[in-house]
This record gives sequence, structure tokens and C-alpha cells, in this order.
Amino acid sequence: MKTRKLNQCGQIFSTDLLIASSAFLLILSFSIVYSNSVAQNIFLLEKSNEREQVAQTTANALLNSPGFPANWQNLPDLTSVFALGISGSRNIIDNAKLQKIAQFSQTDYEKVIDLLGAGKYGLKVLVLRLQNNQTISEFGADQLSEQSVSTVNRLALLEGEEVIVRVKVFE
Repeated sequence: MKTRKLNQCGQIFSTDLLIASSAFLLILSFSIVYSNSVAQNIFLLEKSNEREQVAQTTANALLNSPGFPANWQNLPDLTSVFALGISGSRNIIDNAKLQKIAQFSQTDYEKVIDLLGAGKYGLKVLVLRLQNNQTISEFGADQLSEQSVSTVNRLALLEGEEVIVRVKVFE
């Protein structure tokens, strides 16, 4: 049996170790970049889905409910109003409520969007003629061109005429 001398040691830093370390760091870097990209895409998709859900909820609140109290359009302000709606019955718009909500959105926009469930977003609602897309009424704020927007269109009746209620929710 041979004995080893103390000055004979294995090579710690070799070409194989350098190549393996480089490959490991390269794979690790790509994994971090890819996972960051996936996380960013998921975040943007979740924001878009939430904004879309708020647009649908707002459109439903406007057209499926008269609001609470049901005669809120006769009140001088929104302090005792708990929910807004512009319909007398499902998908039939009450013109007095439509005019009053447009008036309230000019004077108390933040309260109007809170009552409609769109509090952390901007809101624009348009009532358009079905035949030619001519604007009959509108309320809310205008979005900037670079803002992300979710739009929901609903059909309704206004004084016997078919209209489109377009709800835009934006960041």
C-alpha cells in the first residue's frame, strides 16, 4: 500500500468546475428573468380582470336596480342614498334618474362612483342611440388616452327607444 505525500493535492479549480459554474449561473439567471416576466404578466391580467368585474358590476347596478331608496332622484343630495340605479324596472331607464345622476356626477363625482362600486377607478357612462351611436346622455370623467380601460355595453330602453348603455372603467 502506497502512502500519499502531503504536497500532492487534488486540483480544486479546474476547467470543468468553471464550465459547470457558468452553466449554473446562466440557467439561474434565465429562471429569475422568466419567473419575473410571468409574475408581471399575471399581475397585469389580475388588474385587468378586476377592472372588468367592476365595469360589469357597475352596469348591473345601473340597469337592474332603481337604487336605494328607490326615489333617490327626488332627494336634494346623496347623503341618505345607499345605492344608485337608473332603471324604473330591469333594463328600462328612468329619464329623471338618468338626468339626476348626471347632475350629481358633476357636483359629487366621488360619491357617485363609490355608490356604484367603482370607487378606486375612474368611470364614464354613455347612453347612446342604438341606430346611430349618437350620445343621448353621459356622466362621469373622461379617461386619458394612456389609461387602461374596460368597457361593458348593455341594451336598455329609454322612453320606448332602444339604447346602448356603455360603462367605461379606467385606472
